[in-house]
Amino acid sequence: YQRRVHGNEIPSISHLTYLRELRMDHNSLTTLDGISELHHLTVLSVRHNHLQDISDFNSNQPIRQMYLDNNEISDISKLSTLSSTLEELTMNRNSIISLSSLAQLSSLIKLDISANNINNIEEIRHLKTTTSLTHLIMKDNPLCFPKIPELITSEQDTSILAYSERIKRPLAMSSVVDPVVHQSQLRMKVLALLPHLQELDLVSSPAEERVRAMIHTKAPPAG
Repeated sequence: YQRRVHGNEIPSISHLTYLRELRMDHNSLTTLDGISELHHLTVLSVRHNHLQDISDFNSNQPIRQMYLDNNEISDISKLSTLSSTLEELTMNRNSIISLSSLAQLSSLIKLDISANNINNIEEIRHLKTTTSLTHLIMKDNPLCFPKIPELITSEQDTSILAYSERIKRPLAMSSVVDPVVHQSQLRMKVLALLPHLQELDLVSSPAEERVRAMIHTKAPPAG
């Protein structure tokens, strides 16, 4: 059966051992105490809480869908214990900087890591082993934007000026990559790294585009 909890009604859950679906969105949770006792849980939604610690899982839980959006999570290493079951994982608007523990999620199909603190394409490389992954959302992370130079002058290209206005800092034309160009180049790099993706940032990635990406970046096909 399923249980939906909202507001600030936070009951003890450890005795609900046969619960299959648990939704505790929009509460004030800081931990998931007792979650490891739910041995039949397949769906967990804890959006819009104050979670920092998500370590209370065990490898015997058959969780297939997990929604952790809008929390304060930075460490996701414990998710590797769900390597054989987890198919859909959303974690947008947290404080995640590393994706290394996701490399073991062999059943993962859909992943949303948008609006976190991922600032290096090497973190995306950890997803190469998750060959079942077909849908990825990674927008609004630091790596999605050109790095801001210290030198600040000039006023010409409209797309750079618009970006400059949005971040409230003037930019040097000679020192910054056009944000539109940066986004396009990043997309090519990601598709070359993860040629199994069918959709990136909510935009379809047909096979022809993925082939172009691998050629463009001179990346060998994933093994």
